[in-house]
Amino acid sequence: MSNLSSDDNEHIRIQALEQLNLLHSPVEERFDRLCNMAIKLFDVPYCCITLIDDKEVWFKSAPNLGQLSLVRANSLYELTLCSEQPTIITEHYHQFNSTSLLPNVDVTFYAGVALTIDNQFNVGTLCLFDTKKRLKIGIDIELLIELGKVISSELSATYHHNVIVEQRKSIEKLDNLRTKTLELVATAQSLYPILLNIVNQVELQFPNMICSILLLDKKNKTLKLGAAPSLPNFYNQAIEGIKIGFAVGACGTVAFTGKRVIVEDIEHHPYWQKIIVLAQQAKLGSCWSEPILDRNGEVLGTFAIYHQQKSTPTSYDFKLIEQSAYLASISIEREFNNDLVWQQANYDDLTGLPNRHLIKEHLKISLENAKRHHTKLALLFLDFDLFKQVNDTFGHDIGDLLLIESASRIKQSLRNADSVARLGGDEFIIIINELHNKNEAKHIAKKIQQSLSKVFKLEQYNAFISSSIGITVYPDDGITVNILLKNADQAMFRAKELGRARYHFFTQDMKLGAQFRSSLTKQLHHALSNDEFFIEFQPIFNIINNKIIGAEALIRWHHPTLGTFQPQDFIHLAEKSGLILPINDWVFEQIIKLLIEWDQQLDSDFQLTINTSNAQFRENNKNIEHWIKKLIDLKIPPNRLCLELKENLFTDQSNVINQQLSALNDTGVSVAIDNFGNGLGYLNKFKIDCLKIDKSFTNNITHDKQDKTLCETIVMLADKLNIKAIAQGIETEQQLQSLLEAGCQFGQGFYLDKPMSAADLKQKLIKQTRDNTGLFK
Repeated sequence: MSNLSSDDNEHIRIQALEQLNLLHSPVEERFDRLCNMAIKLFDVPYCCITLIDDKEVWFKSAPNLGQLSLVRANSLYELTLCSEQPTIITEHYHQFNSTSLLPNVDVTFYAGVALTIDNQFNVGTLCLFDTKKRLKIGIDIELLIELGKVISSELSATYHHNVIVEQRKSIEKLDNLRTKTLELVATAQSLYPILLNIVNQVELQFPNMICSILLLDKKNKTLKLGAAPSLPNFYNQAIEGIKIGFAVGACGTVAFTGKRVIVEDIEHHPYWQKIIVLAQQAKLGSCWSEPILDRNGEVLGTFAIYHQQKSTPTSYDFKLIEQSAYLASISIEREFNNDLVWQQANYDDLTGLPNRHLIKEHLKISLENAKRHHTKLALLFLDFDLFKQVNDTFGHDIGDLLLIESASRIKQSLRNADSVARLGGDEFIIIINELHNKNEAKHIAKKIQQSLSKVFKLEQYNAFISSSIGITVYPDDGITVNILLKNADQAMFRAKELGRARYHFFTQDMKLGAQFRSSLTKQLHHALSNDEFFIEFQPIFNIINNKIIGAEALIRWHHPTLGTFQPQDFIHLAEKSGLILPINDWVFEQIIKLLIEWDQQLDSDFQLTINTSNAQFRENNKNIEHWIKKLIDLKIPPNRLCLELKENLFTDQSNVINQQLSALNDTGVSVAIDNFGNGLGYLNKFKIDCLKIDKSFTNNITHDKQDKTLCETIVMLADKLNIKAIAQGIETEQQLQSLLEAGCQFGQGFYLDKPMSAADLKQKLIKQTRDNTGLFK
């Protein structure tokens, strides 16, 4: 007869059985119902459903018997549990002691099948008994097997329900452990109470676990006790000072290798053979040990979970040991450097300057002092101009060096009473204390900008940077931390709007402007559902023969009370608020309708152009992919559509954006670069169909030789690369002639034609067709 207790997987079976949480529960009506069904189906007086652990047989239903449990022993229950096929005893039952089956019942016939969880673990039996001798089997074996499957299904459902509940509880327990430990880290004066709390919290929330934290000595050679209150004293004393090394228990091996060790069976694992007697005396069955690492990956100690039985960790157990080890690492590093946690929470790792949290505390104190002494202070918000280009050109390592050097230059530009912090990225906050007048703040802002404008010599590179600074003054502009921070931020953006590389003081009209933008954003949320958007089309001409070859779709917002808004008035609000995707989808749908309507009339080269947002190409965004799919589904020729992309999208080195742009190249949809003139490196990387020359170059082409030369260069470059160059913003005859002289063939602007409705555009194209242009057939 098999004995599951000798099976290496028995402890896994027991864990699954315990997960049912039915061993010590009362008899359940659902099992009684199934037993009574079996009694009627098989015409037997007795039936029982059992669950069997390593020691006992637990009766979950035994009608007319009142049985609760029996010693497992080597009974027919165990034989049935270990068998893949039903166990049937008819003629030779005298070999077994009937009292080991059902005390006080003279059993002469037995039939049973094993009950399983997910067909993986045998956890119990369904058994039939008769007091009358049966020479033949006399029952439907297949029916018995099917009934066993029904009961097994009930057990599996209970098991999975309990697993889900336990997982949720485990997550809550992990959160609770983390919260309580971090609270203690912030307040405790020494290491031991924190480590003891970690161990106690785990053992309190997971009673079957015994935990231990061991610390590596300064010479990295031996382990010493950190906290292990539930392990026997003799065991802790024996482990104290043990030399680390391979196969020195689980923890000695972990401390030596720096890698996790899972020992499910201590008795037979090679790592424990050197100290197996000690483990046996402590009655330890399994050990899962995790290295406690510092921020540099160096071993500080070990966190271990023991069980008295063989035990296999679940995915949540892995999370538990990982988090516990991480919390211990924070605690230990705090002991090594009591200022570490505070330093990380309050200072920027890169520059060493105070961070956002600490500067707000400094500002709060400065405001209290200014109020007490009736003085003023200025708050400066500094942001680098086009810092991303430094990262893109030289790499992020060089960008970091620039930030470090910039922080030093800013500090040197300040007085002793002033302070500076890095908010993140390329943003800095400066507090100017004891301000007598605004000129002092202006003087310091200019001094900072002059310092930052000098060349940065970073390894083998020379870099240049400019900065925009917003200035707000207490108490003139505001009296609270948040208001002043908001004011300085708004003033900085105004400086950028005015051309960058300058400073600007906060004014009340900025506040009103911010309030207006906020109100406008709220109303923008309802513009789509209220049908307030419409589209006008800016014709694109072949300026040599003055023929329309396409049109750019320009969205307008007809506000119910404020009139019509141009894209520059609200698109940036849509992008910030996340509304740009549904708005651009609406534009796309309108264009699709026109392309379908005009399909039979359009010349094969005629295109409608849609402006896109960079947000449409961001990670996990399938927006453009959906557009292309719809074109294909509706069988619209892809060359009918041109997507106008912002130039800075191509300078983004994100793999996701690169993949989307590359995929777009394969669709046949044309790609135009809007406001071209600030970058060239991507032209050989992606298939570009059009370059749209920034209107700032067009505006100045007649009186600025440099801009005219730039236009000529762009046109020449486009021609060499077989790319169409389209000049934007043509507003005068002189500009048109200068562009023709520069070799430009295509353009758009008010001088050529103003934006118009779809109906008006169609009429112009029809007229052009009558004049033998070939646009409409």
